[in-house]
Amino acid sequence: MEATVTLEWDLPPEDGGAAAIVNKYTIFISPAPASYPSINVSSPPWNVTLSHNTPYNVSITATNCAGDSEPTILPGLLYFG
Repeated sequence: MEATVTLEWDLPPEDGGAAAIVNKYTIFISPAPASYPSINVSSPPWNVTLSHNTPYNVSITATNCAGDSEPTILPGLLYFG
C-alpha cells in the first residue's frame, strides 16, 4: 500500500552571498523510492508516493550560483503505518 505525501519547506533566509536566487532544490529520500533516488524541483511543494510501513529519512539542499547549501534534514522519520 502507498500514500502520496506533500513535502513543503521554507525558502532559505539568505542566498550564500550570491546575487542569484535559488536555481533548484534537491530532495533526497532514504530508503529511496524506486522512481525517486533524488529529485530536483524549482520550488516547494513537491509530491512523492511512499510505501506504508517504511520509515524514511528526508533531506533537502538548495543550489544557486554559489553552489549547494548544507543539507537540511527533516527532524524524525516519515512513517506511514
